[in-house]
Amino acid sequence: ARGSGKSALARFLLGLHERLASSPADASLDLLHRHGVAPTAWIDAFSQHGTRHPDAITLDDLVRRSTDDELRGFWLAWFIVQVGEQIQPFSDGSSKDFFEGVLQRNKLARHDPASPFRTDPQTRSNLLSTLDGIHEGVAQAAQRRGVQTERFNFCAVYDDLDTVGTFDPTLRARFIRALLAMWTSFSTRYRHLRAKIFLPADMFDLRQFDTIDTSKLIARAERLEWDVHSLYLLVLRHLAQSGPPVRAWLESFGMRFRHLDDGLGWMPEAPSERSLRQWLAATLQEVIAIHGTRSHVEQWIANRLLDSKGRIAPRSMLGFFRESARLTLTRPPPAHGGLIADANAVAAIGVVGAQRVDEIRAVYEWVDRLLNLRGKVLPMPRAAIEALLEGDARDAPRETRARDGKTVTTEIVRLGLLRELRVDDLLDVPELFVEHFGVLRRENDTPLRS
Repeated sequence: ARGSGKSALARFLLGLHERLASSPADASLDLLHRHGVAPTAWIDAFSQHGTRHPDAITLDDLVRRSTDDELRGFWLAWFIVQVGEQIQPFSDGSSKDFFEGVLQRNKLARHDPASPFRTDPQTRSNLLSTLDGIHEGVAQAAQRRGVQTERFNFCAVYDDLDTVGTFDPTLRARFIRALLAMWTSFSTRYRHLRAKIFLPADMFDLRQFDTIDTSKLIARAERLEWDVHSLYLLVLRHLAQSGPPVRAWLESFGMRFRHLDDGLGWMPEAPSERSLRQWLAATLQEVIAIHGTRSHVEQWIANRLLDSKGRIAPRSMLGFFRESARLTLTRPPPAHGGLIADANAVAAIGVVGAQRVDEIRAVYEWVDRLLNLRGKVLPMPRAAIEALLEGDARDAPRETRARDGKTVTTEIVRLGLLRELRVDDLLDVPELFVEHFGVLRRENDTPLRS
């Protein structure tokens, strides 16, 4: 899901490749090898982090005027460009002219990605022959480095694919489908060339991939998911990097940490439920009573960070503690003696919800139609919400293109901003988004305010 850490994981893998170049004995590589990951050279094949690819406007235009076969040709040529740059240091002198040509095509492709790679059938055949040669070169490079050849991989990392088609999701779907189709066809052709393609869950829609062998996609797909306990471990890990005083404070509740010798810092060991509650009770308080409800603090936080799919993004959990701390620095200390006052915790939930809406708006412009629910009492029948989402709200930040309310409602449910209840075809907004959209829970309610 969005915010689950996929881009952080992608950058971690690419960082391993950078460290491999300077220190082949880097302990971070051993971390993966101990868990069964084959020796791998990771390359940034497409991401905003590397900013190597053409800009989004250029790619939108490419997708709009290309056939599906031509898009596969683009991805093939673009991969050859990226992998060609990376294996250049391992090549002998006879390949010098080829790599100089690759570098020149790379420069041209940033501004007009279609111009250097005319993807007619003959060109695609030539490109595949070139890739066959590169595959053989990767195997030879592994042998020269003393790596067990049959286990060595050259892996392309793809991230930020949602930068394409921001205003037309159909372009994005075609762009991603072409990439997945290419790598699905490579799965049995190349032993040493691999890819890790990081996609938000809502983009992995098999209905859009009807031209691909979806059984292969499913067999190779993994979901990056977090349970609540792991999310609190993540917060502890971030706190542990703050220095000995913070670690000593956490250890007073029974927390334990170990230092990783591979540059990854301090890692918390799994705490007991008692230690976890003691730490959270000292941070807020053991039981939080707000708006007529009472919950233990660990459950109160989790319940208010869930989206409609029952997921909590790590970014949301970290954002809750970060925003609560920021507010605490600007407001009087809480009367109950904890670090964070209830009012600051409630306000932080609203801020995190607004941030999640911003992330989703980047790929689905119609999310702002939920502003039509401001002041309305929810849950509400689906038909009534569909009618409200037929057009833009008066205070919408921008005008959206025409799209019917039924389609918008279905998509917003899929994206996690509306929850389907099991009775009477009712829809509701998760607590995370209540303040941002200003919905009411009872007839005499007022929207939550910080």
